[in-house]
Amino acid sequence: MTKRETTTAVEKMSNAHSPHPRIFAWMCMLFAVFIGQLFAPSPTHAQTICRPVNALFLVDTSGSMNDNDKLPALKRAMNVVLDQFKGRLRIGLMTFSGKSAILQAPLGPLNPADQASSNAHINAMKAKLNALKASGETPLNVALKEAKAHFSKMLHQFPEYNDTNPESKRRTFLFLLTDGYDSSGGFDPVVEVQRLRGYYAGLQKYDIKTFVIGLGNRTSMDTSKLQAMAVVGGTEPFSLIEKLDTLTSTLTDLTRSLTAESCNNIDDNCDGQIDEDVRSSCSNDCGKGTSTCSQGEWSACNISTTNKEVCDGKDNDCNGKIDDGELCPGGQCLKSKSGRYQCVVDCTPQSCTNGTECDPNTKQCVQIITRTNGSCGSDGDCKGAQEICFENKCVNPAIPPGCGCNLQETSMGHSRIWLLFLLLFGLRFVRHRRH
Repeated sequence: MTKRETTTAVEKMSNAHSPHPRIFAWMCMLFAVFIGQLFAPSPTHAQTICRPVNALFLVDTSGSMNDNDKLPALKRAMNVVLDQFKGRLRIGLMTFSGKSAILQAPLGPLNPADQASSNAHINAMKAKLNALKASGETPLNVALKEAKAHFSKMLHQFPEYNDTNPESKRRTFLFLLTDGYDSSGGFDPVVEVQRLRGYYAGLQKYDIKTFVIGLGNRTSMDTSKLQAMAVVGGTEPFSLIEKLDTLTSTLTDLTRSLTAESCNNIDDNCDGQIDEDVRSSCSNDCGKGTSTCSQGEWSACNISTTNKEVCDGKDNDCNGKIDDGELCPGGQCLKSKSGRYQCVVDCTPQSCTNGTECDPNTKQCVQIITRTNGSCGSDGDCKGAQEICFENKCVNPAIPPGCGCNLQETSMGHSRIWLLFLLLFGLRFVRHRRH
């Protein structure tokens, strides 16, 4: 045999014992999928990404804001908000007076959880805020249009723009702080607030709600217009600040409501935790209690009670389980044919009489089903629906000799049949490959 023939023979022998190329390719693909699933991040871990709220503050700097030190009070309140919520939401600042609106600081930072970028953004905003001066008229309608244009420019730049969870990409709000009447002339600012609801930024639809805060008294402002804006803005009633020392608490409370955790499996307040300390009042047949949220799901209603569990088909102790615990010493809590629950003592081989025997599974006495041994010549001679003629005797194949119960084929039996089938198929395939 030549060297070439020897090499060819070795290759044939090797190929004879190697798997088919297609089978090998499928095995590789399955292995790759398994490895990918093994090391893929769990859904819970993926959801720990911060989904911050966007809040644009639209501040009136018209001349009347000089009266009664309203602008200085607003600056103090805004500084408190910026300090308290730094790193927890995206904040922007826009002012309006005269005939126009000016963007002082865009919505940002991109990732509020990034401490360096958050500090830089807030410090720049504070510098702009503290340098504000009041003059001119109150162009509310113009300001609202400019705010909408800013949302349109910024929202599609944020990571959650393409998020499939609607709650994480539509959490955007406008804070309107003003002390006077709209000077735009002939235009209704209520319409502009309404247009922010169901507003499209790019291809995504946002529900931008507007908080309305009026600084002054009811005679110095068009309170009916402010209330109408709050109604269509989804935040009614509007906040009337007649005493400026309440402005800081009002503004911080409204902002805090945006960053409160809700039961949605999202880190709403960007603190690295999901749905922490989220509880809700609930009630059931046991009374009133509390339900706790975990990973976007509410727990069963937790009710404190001194009731003890009894055998009656009810959850007496309000632990979410029915008839649990040691209710029937030496027996079981069972429902009778009449629908009544009662404790039934477990049987023993000696306690079952009158043609019954103790079922090891149910622990109850059951009727003994005897085998049929009538003589026969064919299956037609047997009276039982399940009986066949075997060795001139009528037998029920579902009842093995010596068994007092009517056994059914179990899932384990089915499993063994399938395993045997797969084994025979595998042996046949291997044998075919070798030949």
